[in-house]
Amino acid sequence: MKTIGLMGGAGSGKSFLAAYLKNNYNAVVIDGDGVGHRLLDMDEDIKKAIVDIFGPTVSDSDGNIDRKSLGSIVFGDKSALSKLNKIMHPAMKTAISSQIRALNQDGTDIAVLDAAVMIEAGFLDLVDFTIYITADESIRLNRLTGPRGIENEKALNMIASGREDYGRYADYTLDSSGGENVSYNQLDDIMKDILEENYE
Repeated sequence: MKTIGLMGGAGSGKSFLAAYLKNNYNAVVIDGDGVGHRLLDMDEDIKKAIVDIFGPTVSDSDGNIDRKSLGSIVFGDKSALSKLNKIMHPAMKTAISSQIRALNQDGTDIAVLDAAVMIEAGFLDLVDFTIYITADESIRLNRLTGPRGIENEKALNMIASGREDYGRYADYTLDSSGGENVSYNQLDDIMKDILEENYE
């Protein structure tokens, strides 16, 4: 099984390229954000740890974590975000590693991990190849404020808070600034190279 990690900042185009791999290469996509959300919703140990650190205001009357309230605390506060990441990242890595093992045992040919925190969370050693998705800042901003409906100031902060060194960790780089068809052609070239490694 080939395991491919997609990484890049907010609005770079990871999601639409992950969907392309799913639809055109029969890849199974693991959504890193989705894994984190499920853990927040379902893992009682994680809920308790978060409430212990950030207080009862991040929990609703049913004991569930209010992601909006939690986000308002950690967004823009590196110390608070670091505390949250120390709780979430190891649990996310364990869950994703388990998913990848299960897919491999099921005979899946291609697994794709779409994760904004690929580097910070230590996911690099879970994948065989990494593709860094990048795009011009103006295009990223339009993607965030347009289809996703994020307020302009928040979108700018999301872009500014992203890493600038993804390229150091990437096997391939794809610039999605040219739109979907141009991006798909680039991705096809990358996938050709990745899949041909079977025959080397």
